[in-house]
Amino acid sequence: MKWDDNEHTADHEFTYNKERRAFCPVRYGCSIEIEDIVKYHINGKAYVSKDGKGISRHLFYAVADSIPYPVVFDLAKAKHIPEVDGIMRIISAYQKPLLPARNKLQSINFARLVHQKCPPKTK
Repeated sequence: MKWDDNEHTADHEFTYNKERRAFCPVRYGCSIEIEDIVKYHINGKAYVSKDGKGISRHLFYAVADSIPYPVVFDLAKAKHIPEVDGIMRIISAYQKPLLPARNKLQSINFARLVHQKCPPKTK
């Protein structure tokens, strides 16, 4: 995350692409759970929320330390990979206290979403 002198200590400091950054133990602890969050939601629901630019994004809704933890993802057709219909790309995942409660978000069955975004290839 971006460095903030008022928020971070020197033991969490590192440089990435010549930019001063801060290691966040909370964010790291959440990020190592992403695989389990995805596996959990595969047989369940995905949700739709708008990003900062007003673009609709799909997400899995998790909670970390009582704070909403959306795992925002993109699904795309796998055009150049034989025997693979689609690819999931994680766009972002971090605690977002102002995210509306999951019952306030539009939901879609994840299997249906995959079928819409990545229909099976025809032989």
